[in-house]
Amino acid sequence: MDTIPHDPAWQKWIEGKIKRDKWNRRRALIKKYRVLIASSAVSFVGVTALFFWKIYPLIQEHL
Repeated sequence: MDTIPHDPAWQKWIEGKIKRDKWNRRRALIKKYRVLIASSAVSFVGVTALFFWKIYPLIQEHL
Protein backbone atom coordinates (compact mmCIF):
# COMPACT_ATOMS: atom_id res chain seq x y z
CA MET A 1 0.00 0.00 0.00
CA ASP A 2 1.20 3.52 -0.77
CA THR A 3 2.47 5.55 2.14
CA ILE A 4 1.02 8.73 0.57
CA PRO A 5 -2.69 8.58 -0.19
CA HIS A 6 -3.76 9.44 -3.71
CA ASP A 7 -4.63 13.12 -3.65
CA PRO A 8 -5.22 14.94 -6.97
CA ALA A 9 -4.26 18.32 -5.49
CA TRP A 10 -1.00 16.88 -4.13
CA GLN A 11 -0.27 15.22 -7.47
CA LYS A 12 -0.94 18.50 -9.31
CA TRP A 13 1.34 20.38 -6.89
CA ILE A 14 4.15 17.83 -7.42
CA GLU A 15 3.81 18.11 -11.21
CA GLY A 16 3.93 21.90 -10.95
CA LYS A 17 7.00 21.67 -8.71
CA ILE A 18 8.75 19.47 -11.25
CA LYS A 19 8.01 22.02 -14.00
CA ARG A 20 9.14 24.93 -11.81
CA ASP A 21 12.35 23.14 -10.88
CA LYS A 22 13.02 22.36 -14.54
CA TRP A 23 12.57 26.00 -15.53
CA ASN A 24 14.65 27.19 -12.57
CA ARG A 25 17.52 24.89 -13.60
CA ARG A 26 17.23 26.12 -17.19
CA ARG A 27 17.15 29.75 -16.04
CA ALA A 28 20.22 29.20 -13.84
CA LEU A 29 22.09 27.60 -16.74
CA ILE A 30 21.27 30.52 -19.04
CA LYS A 31 22.29 32.99 -16.33
CA LYS A 32 25.58 31.13 -15.82
CA TYR A 33 26.46 31.12 -19.51
CA ARG A 34 24.79 34.36 -20.62
CA VAL A 35 28.09 36.04 -21.52
CA LEU A 36 29.08 33.08 -23.69
CA ILE A 37 25.63 32.98 -25.31
CA ALA A 38 25.65 36.73 -25.98
CA SER A 39 29.18 36.74 -27.39
CA SER A 40 28.35 33.79 -29.62
CA ALA A 41 25.27 35.59 -30.93
CA VAL A 42 27.29 38.75 -31.60
CA SER A 43 29.96 36.73 -33.40
CA PHE A 44 27.35 35.00 -35.54
CA VAL A 45 25.72 38.32 -36.46
CA GLY A 46 29.14 39.80 -37.23
CA VAL A 47 30.09 36.94 -39.53
CA THR A 48 26.71 37.13 -41.25
CA ALA A 49 27.05 40.89 -41.75
CA LEU A 50 30.58 40.45 -43.10
CA PHE A 51 29.34 37.79 -45.50
CA PHE A 52 26.61 40.02 -46.92
CA TRP A 53 28.85 43.08 -46.98
CA LYS A 54 31.96 41.58 -48.63
CA ILE A 55 31.26 38.17 -50.10
CA TYR A 56 27.66 38.37 -51.32
CA PRO A 57 28.37 41.17 -53.88
CA LEU A 58 31.19 39.06 -55.32
CA ILE A 59 28.83 36.13 -55.72
CA GLN A 60 26.27 38.35 -57.46
CA GLU A 61 28.87 39.50 -60.01
CA HIS A 62 29.47 35.92 -61.11
CA LEU A 63 25.81 34.96 -61.50
